[in-house]
Amino acid sequence: MRPADRELSIAWLGLVALTVLSFAAAEGLIAHRFALAAIFAVAAFKGQIVASRFMEVGHALPHWRTLYRIWIFAIAIVLAGGHFV
Repeated sequence: MRPADRELSIAWLGLVALTVLSFAAAEGLIAHRFALAAIFAVAAFKGQIVASRFMEVGHALPHWRTLYRIWIFAIAIVLAGGHFV
């Protein structure tokens, strides 16, 4: 297996593990408010993984990587804020 394929496989397995974590949080294994915050944080982190590994934003110029990170986390914060208010 090529190193690039191995990295993508590890990223995919990480996404699956984070999805299981989000599912467990949503099903009430932890407190409701903390679960919502954890789900939004995990979704933002998963967005970062998808952007950097599968959309190859990780190979973009630094200012584009920064803009993607800000955009993903800003969306998560706005959605979480709307959910909590």
